[in-house]
Amino acid sequence: MNWPAFACGLLAAMTFCSTAAAQTPAQGYPDRPVRLVVPFPAGTITDLVGRKVAEVVGRDLGQPVIIDNRVGAGGNIGADYVAKQPADGHTLFMGTTANLAVNATLYRLPYDPVTDFTPLSMGYYSCNLLVVSSQSRIHSLADLIAEAKRRPGQLNYGSPGVGTAGHLAGEWFTITTGTSIANVPFKGGPQILNELMAGRLDMSFEAVGNAQPLIRAGKLRPLATTCAERIPAFPDVPTMIESGVRDYDIRGWAMFMAPARLPDAIAARLAEAFFKALSSPETRDFIKANGMEPNPASPAATSAFLKEEIGKWGTIVRTAGIKLD
Repeated sequence: MNWPAFACGLLAAMTFCSTAAAQTPAQGYPDRPVRLVVPFPAGTITDLVGRKVAEVVGRDLGQPVIIDNRVGAGGNIGADYVAKQPADGHTLFMGTTANLAVNATLYRLPYDPVTDFTPLSMGYYSCNLLVVSSQSRIHSLADLIAEAKRRPGQLNYGSPGVGTAGHLAGEWFTITTGTSIANVPFKGGPQILNELMAGRLDMSFEAVGNAQPLIRAGKLRPLATTCAERIPAFPDVPTMIESGVRDYDIRGWAMFMAPARLPDAIAARLAEAFFKALSSPETRDFIKANGMEPNPASPAATSAFLKEEIGKWGTIVRTAGIKLD
């Protein structure tokens, strides 16, 4: 995915949405509060961003957009619930890399991420940082790869569990670098960071928002970013690709969806509202402050991106031979 080019479609998306809404107004919509299902617990970064976007979208629609946290099965429960709701625009979904792309290969899903939803807009994307303890003797990605090849199977990295984004980022790293590094699964991110700083883990792939305060405090050392481009918060940290790891572009993302077969007029009204909300300084500043980049896009671009991501993550899962018990 060419992310700068993807972002350049924003003006076109806005024109599309405004024109469609003008031609076929969604009369009487919405006539009651709208629910936005977030498939993760309250207080998580996905939830916090969802609440901010819901607040701004609600002002545009003239009805409150209420967050409904339906958690479980890596986001699959919330996704399945929305897929089976009436296509009237009053139940929406905040989908992520996991429940729309990764899980399409890991699980036998009760829903189809492509055909059971109507895409409205991309929301944001986030890069991870490959970090080591500041006390580590590893100071660059080249050092890490050399050490891993010198001691195959002896280095390790922490992840929030098998099949998670952190696990898949690590597996793809070992595949693309020809190394063998053990995954140590944990139940949560704080444990990983504590073990990393204590020197019991050699490395980890961490969200910018999680790693940033510890990097600033001198407790972690960033070696590379997982995105194809450098990130504004750490402009001096090279990308994996710049460091010689070809074809490594791993990022998390969120997008906004509705059930399939949503009437065109309502779809256009919602696409316009989400585009405007995600383009507003209020929302953009909030997303950026949490270490992510806002990237609203047209429904067509969102749909194309989702299909591309399902293919990419499927390749990673199959190549790594990851299976869930």
